[in-house]
Amino acid sequence: MNSALNNKAKAIVVCLVAEYSNVFTSSRRLELLKEWINLLKGKAYILFKARHVGLLCNGTTSTYVSKNEGPPYSDLRIFMRLHRPALIYILMLGIYHAIASLRSLMRIYKNIWKHIYIILYGTEYIPWLYLVPLYITLKGLSSIAKIKTILIHDYVDLYLMAYRYSKIERFLYNILESISLKMSSLFYSSSIITTGYLLSRGVERDKIIYFPPLASKEFERERGPNVANDRIVLVYTGNISKELSSFDLLLSALADLDEDEKRSIRVNLILLVGKGNLRDLEKLQKLLRDKELESVVNVKVNRPLHEVAELVSNSHIGLALLDPKHPATKQMDFPLKVAEYLCSGTPVIYTNFGRVRFFLKHGFHGLMVEYKPESIKEVIRSILSNSSLLNELARNVNKVRKRFCLSTIAHELLVETLKRVLLI
Repeated sequence: MNSALNNKAKAIVVCLVAEYSNVFTSSRRLELLKEWINLLKGKAYILFKARHVGLLCNGTTSTYVSKNEGPPYSDLRIFMRLHRPALIYILMLGIYHAIASLRSLMRIYKNIWKHIYIILYGTEYIPWLYLVPLYITLKGLSSIAKIKTILIHDYVDLYLMAYRYSKIERFLYNILESISLKMSSLFYSSSIITTGYLLSRGVERDKIIYFPPLASKEFERERGPNVANDRIVLVYTGNISKELSSFDLLLSALADLDEDEKRSIRVNLILLVGKGNLRDLEKLQKLLRDKELESVVNVKVNRPLHEVAELVSNSHIGLALLDPKHPATKQMDFPLKVAEYLCSGTPVIYTNFGRVRFFLKHGFHGLMVEYKPESIKEVIRSILSNSSLLNELARNVNKVRKRFCLSTIAHELLVETLKRVLLI
């Protein structure tokens, strides 16, 4: 095996990503690919030394990286912004991109004449469908050129189980899922339940790689200098369209505290708010006024990731008060926000949703509460009355924080993925 890898020491790895773009959030796939590029360009020996590494991005990011000398392959980038458009339209775009990318790849291949390893990385069904024409074309070329292609479907959610669709949408998504299960070379699973679902649909176990939500580099920092101030600082990051009821629950708990307790805490609500959710933001602001919590709760909307990371690291404790009965939370191991808190060294107050109890230990990673205002209020009071509790939790989390950072799994995931490419 080692000799086979050494023979392929001069290679090109091109990663193409198709996903829904969102200007307010950081894509875990693009962050992962950045980690991969650093590994391939650095001194770390993965499976073979890549001479050129290309990164094909979504509509919100445009990046390419080339190593040593050679042309920057910027014409390999995708610029698209997908908002669940018609399937025929996506297929037409995919065919157009397949032709354009094929021309660029052939020019690279002709100039360098080395092995090309292509990772097509699709998330959700429609972005995955976008890459299918290119995948079929490249598979056809593999018999006459030194090109190996792998098509990855990243199962972040069990869409058909978690969301409500019309009968026509459900019918189309069922067809897409069946095609994906047969055509995809590899599946990334974000939860144990997702892995079980894929296995139940006949996917072979060695085609599934577990890839849980992990925090990007911005959160890999020591705890901020402001965590030892006079107030206990709590932070809650979330999407207002999905967690408005949880915010209401938190505000109800805070409103029941006495005035001295309110003066001893500060809560930063860091919200992702789309244009279609401005009314939800107005509702939340009205709740703050009605409950007289404007001096306690500070609302920050659509903040850049580096600012979010700084606020999290400067907090004593993070909040993840998800509704255990919501369909989307039932399939979770733990959400990205929990990984970001813990990667920053910040303990977490969390509800018993999904399978979080198998990954977080009450009293070690943080404190588990019931999805009730009274339970949240009591745990806040216990923190205020016992200052050593937060210090103990912070020390515990600091011991395991790297397990929740993306960089700790990027190397392993890259090795496993490239092994599958070599075995195709």
